[in-house]
Amino acid sequence: MISSLDLLAPQSKIFIDTNIFLYGAMDYSKYRATCRTFLQNIESGTYFAATSVQVLNEIVHKLILAETTKTYRLRS
Repeated sequence: MISSLDLLAPQSKIFIDTNIFLYGAMDYSKYRATCRTFLQNIESGTYFAATSVQVLNEIVHKLILAETTKTYRLRS
């Protein structure tokens, strides 16, 4: 298993799980910059990537929870 996104070989085939997207989108993650760079590398063709409908559902669910928590000042 690779422990760093920086160690992936170009043209690798990758499955992207929920956290990569969330870390790239959320302001508070210490992994934000790394995940954003990784997603940009996928967009530019450096890596071949796929995800699933389940992952997309999890992302939407987590973003809705985060927005609701922020809007209504709920404890997370």
